Amino acid sequence: MMTMIRRISFLLLLLSVSVNIVAQENDFGIWLEMNVSQKLAKKLEAAVTGEMRTFNNSSQIQLVFGEGDLEYTITKKIAVAGSYRLISRVEDDGYYYWRHRLFTDLKLKYPLNDFTLAARLRLQRSTKTYIEDEEDLNAFYVWRFRMKTDYDIPGLPLKPWLYYESFSPGFSGSGFNISKYRISSGIELRLTQKSDIQAGYIFQHDTEPKLKNKHVLTVGYGLKF
Repeated sequence: MMTMIRRISFLLLLLSVSVNIVAQENDFGIWLEMNVSQKLAKKLEAAVTGEMRTFNNSSQIQLVFGEGDLEYTITKKIAVAGSYRLISRVEDDGYYYWRHRLFTDLKLKYPLNDFTLAARLRLQRSTKTYIEDEEDLNAFYVWRFRMKTDYDIPGLPLKPWLYYESFSPGFSGSGFNISKYRISSGIELRLTQKSDIQAGYIFQHDTEPKLKNKHVLTVGYGLKF
């Protein structure tokens, strides 16, 4: 009898895993970005970013946004930053609505020969203008933690990178849990001392509101003044 119970339990476990794998949605998107930054003072820098993201196997534009950022360098290894992002995003009714997002960042970096190790703790606050229920009237918060390393290849204008970023609901009262994470790798090509292009790949795994994997191709252009 115990042997039979173990076999049934094992089959149920396999079935559960199979259902979870099948139930996961998979999607592909392209993210196109342009970033312009300007030194305002010795320790203060401003940046403006524009980005477009697609989804549904890159057949639709999911969102576009513009963002303004101010970063203050406390020491060579520590900086703080604040940002505002205005987002136009497609919602459940198929139309685009505004979202407002604020970021507060604590940034750490540590040069190690040709490598740079970096970490960022970000508090994200979002509000919607598309309201489906009472919860949508409230701002919602997310803690984001990113660990990144890049390598400045000696003698070449190339800098490959690798990072991991986790997303956790903030101030929800439900304890700490990771609702989404991203793993990314890519490379930066310096065109001049003040400009570069980047290309990369992101794997994104969502657990809320449902299991979903997303594969993203990223292309960006950066310009410094």
